[in-house]
Amino acid sequence: PFIQSQLLSYSNSSQKKTLVLLENWHYKDTHSLFWNQLKQMGYDIDFKMIDDNDIKLTYFGEYLYTNIIYMASSFNEETSKQNEIKIPNLLKFIDEGHDILIFADKHAGNFIRKFSNEFGVDFDDYNSRIKDSLYIHKHKDDLHKDLINSKNDEIVITQNVIDVPIITKHPQGYILYEGIGMDLDPQNQYVFPILKADENSYSINPLTKEVFANGDKIKLVSGYQARNNRRVVISGSTNICS
Repeated sequence: PFIQSQLLSYSNSSQKKTLVLLENWHYKDTHSLFWNQLKQMGYDIDFKMIDDNDIKLTYFGEYLYTNIIYMASSFNEETSKQNEIKIPNLLKFIDEGHDILIFADKHAGNFIRKFSNEFGVDFDDYNSRIKDSLYIHKHKDDLHKDLINSKNDEIVITQNVIDVPIITKHPQGYILYEGIGMDLDPQNQYVFPILKADENSYSINPLTKEVFANGDKIKLVSGYQARNNRRVVISGSTNICS
């Protein structure tokens, strides 16, 4: 509920046709609660694989969707030249009065990086991860045993939600985050952080051991309020809504 409230909760009933772009069909199952919550809010969801050549955003000059949820972090635009999922088309989609929710992860490729750059968001380096060696000791009694065993070096915990009036709601408890960090362009007045890492977290390339940022300098979820009052929300974690 935290994530979709950032983007979708203010839309009225006539603006709820949503295109979900997937790079892996299993997201329909792993994120089933998320989709059900959106459906309960009245959203009509159309699932498409990102490389589907039949994807159309417009029909005779009219947009078919009001919202797009982009869940294809490693997608390379060159792998699908026939559909309309191109950065200029998505930017025009926003300019024409629509909203986009972008999910990245540790496999973020060139397409999602270039697209997010348009909104003043720069993901950390390729192969980077966010780590927090202390969370197991602080929260292990609250987490499922299997989760600890399988994800103990890839999940961080945070409650560092930025309170933006009307836009954000502070969730109860803490948020589990598995993914990549991001940095925001300080000269871009339209982009703002929504969720930051807590003090024990750091972003690192495990191969080179290079550390990019630590603590609340690491942005986890960011928002972009366009001049036409439309919204883009970018999450460095796909699993945050699983």
